[in-house]
Amino acid sequence: RWGTAVCRFCASPRRVAIRTPVHQKRIDQLAGHYVCQKCCDEHKAGAGVRGEPNRDVNQLRTWEEICPVEFRKPIDWANPKADRALFNRIMNWGNGSRGIICFGPTGFCKTRFIWKLIERLYQADLTVSWFTHPEFRMTASRKAKDVDNLAKWVKWQVARDVWFLDDLGKGNITPASEEALEETIDARTRLNKPMFITTNSGQDELLARVSPD
Repeated sequence: RWGTAVCRFCASPRRVAIRTPVHQKRIDQLAGHYVCQKCCDEHKAGAGVRGEPNRDVNQLRTWEEICPVEFRKPIDWANPKADRALFNRIMNWGNGSRGIICFGPTGFCKTRFIWKLIERLYQADLTVSWFTHPEFRMTASRKAKDVDNLAKWVKWQVARDVWFLDDLGKGNITPASEEALEETIDARTRLNKPMFITTNSGQDELLARVSPD
């Protein structure tokens, strides 16, 4: 059967399949709070959705809309680089303020393991934001043309329950993206909100690529 969620900004309806009591509960919880994808995109682009940020904008998005298709595939444990001990350590993460920084060379399933953890948190109704570092860098550099838009975008990243940055250190680090990343990490740390980060670079290499401050 189907339920209907109505965007609180533009009043556009969205049909939502109700397959389990969890789906019905999510619709009930978001009554009066749901934001459609168009208004969500306007907010993330800096339009502000009539000036009001919203915490629940991705709560009715399906897992397929959030997670890239590659990382929805089952883990291939026949891959000798798939470290089950690392996977278990990641999946045993508790819901606390401390997040995870996963170092190591490419091909060792770091990103795939983190996505499996995020899937569990998504199923617990936590809001999610994620970027690869190149995507974060390009978005921050584009929004830096307008200080207000950049500030709104950073505030959006801080508001998410779960924030994931994949491939930290990949590509060039611009001043605008470095500042936005620093503000996001600093604010989430102050608010005791966890962050998940993967990187192929070591600590010394990362420090050598950012400003001394």
